[in-house]
Amino acid sequence: MTKRFTSSAAGLCALRLLWGNSSRATVSWDANLGHFDSHRDYTAGLRREGFTCEASVQLAFSASLLLARMLFLIILVFISHSSSKADVVSVRPNTELIVTVTAASSTNRPAVSRILSNNETVAAPTHVVGEPSGSNGIILTWRPPDDISVEAYIIRYKEVCPYPDTDFKSVTVYDIEILLNTFLPGSTYGIQVAAATSEFVGLYSKTSYVKTLEAAPGLVTNLTAVAVNHTFVMVTWFLPRRINGLITKFALKVKHARTSQTVRMLELNAEDIMAGALPHCNDAADILTRGTTSPAEMTASAPSITESAVPPAAAWSVPISVGVDQLRPNTAYLFEVSAFNTEGEGQVASSMVRMNESGTLHML
Repeated sequence: MTKRFTSSAAGLCALRLLWGNSSRATVSWDANLGHFDSHRDYTAGLRREGFTCEASVQLAFSASLLLARMLFLIILVFISHSSSKADVVSVRPNTELIVTVTAASSTNRPAVSRILSNNETVAAPTHVVGEPSGSNGIILTWRPPDDISVEAYIIRYKEVCPYPDTDFKSVTVYDIEILLNTFLPGSTYGIQVAAATSEFVGLYSKTSYVKTLEAAPGLVTNLTAVAVNHTFVMVTWFLPRRINGLITKFALKVKHARTSQTVRMLELNAEDIMAGALPHCNDAADILTRGTTSPAEMTASAPSITESAVPPAAAWSVPISVGVDQLRPNTAYLFEVSAFNTEGEGQVASSMVRMNESGTLHML
């Protein structure tokens, strides 16, 4: 008597994640009770963002190594007849993967799936230190992350004082000590460093705040000279847009327009003539370091600085006015104004006025 019957693989149970890091995961599973056919193999599949890869190993082998569709490297290792595992390497960080394992037979392949979340990534560099080098440069050093093959470093930075930037600038470098010389004088910058491998960029470091050295100030802005009468002129100006440090004084020179002979010279203490505190960035790095946010919070658009660290924008809208008297009627005068800081005199701005007998203003 003959009786026909069909058998299939007994399937799997207890598919689980054993271990994982930023680029590798190990999953294991147990065979259910039952018998396999003569092939006695497993198939492990991995899917991410629409891509699928698959690898198989026979139980008779101790190990099998292959590259699946150039997306993931899968190492399938036989542990025992009842338990097996698969190592999945070259996995991208911060991705969600679906792992499917099938006990294969000649008839069907009942599968078991699990979702794995890979949330690890390359650690951030540590001990990021910046030292000013001249008025435009900063020397940066840091300690690379451990146990990772770093191909490059990404440095991102933005000005936080006196004019806070909303967007980061970035540069790629290949050493752990670098000179960047694209900064502005007397300004404070927030700097972060991340390690980059062949596949992705890791976490950014804690923000390091560095102030560049001062340089002579820029031009005072919106200089005007207005004749009030035939012997008196009111001279008005605003702070330089680029103060390049702490302004200490202003110089006002009055010259004959034709001969450039100086007829009046005034030096004005900045603290005495300015209404309100003088803007500067001398304390910004210390204040910001004490209140540093995490790299995740310091996004390109998020406010990452405290009000006490940055001078108010209104400081550049405060007019500075000085009256000059005892001038001669019907004479053309040149008024020159410059700002000073610890690095000396800045650029000179000028305005010319001609007086006449009636005090009528002639601006040239």
